[in-house]
Amino acid sequence: MDYTVKSCAEKGRIQSCISGQVIIESARECALETFALAAAQSCRKILVDCRRATADTGISDIHGFYSRLDQFGCDRRMSVAIVFSGDPDKYQFIETVARNRGFDVRVFRELAVAEAWLAGEPALSSAAACSAASTTGAVRSPAR
Repeated sequence: MDYTVKSCAEKGRIQSCISGQVIIESARECALETFALAAAQSCRKILVDCRRATADTGISDIHGFYSRLDQFGCDRRMSVAIVFSGDPDKYQFIETVARNRGFDVRVFRELAVAEAWLAGEPALSSAAACSAASTTGAVRSPAR
């Protein structure tokens, strides 16, 4: 697994890009670096781009990792957008585990929608909420 962590000051976020086969230990290192940089820059918006990554992690690994984000330095006031191209059920489980622990984590299939969500663009909020569900065939209508 390879990863980069950088500050995108012009966009007001920290961005991690992950590629290759995901290894839990490397994912921990990436998370530690990402959240440490965010804390050092007082940044609360994180974008994790996993579109070039593959993961054979099981449900117990996902649960163990995402239920302990605070141990990696994630502040519950942070917003974390994860962009993926893999199994939508696995990524939806990531979001569920993290949100059940009080972390503001969302998963997306499209980078533009993730960026809009982090930027707080209201026009794409309903699209962001439906991004993962639409890949599994579920249909949600915005509340009126």
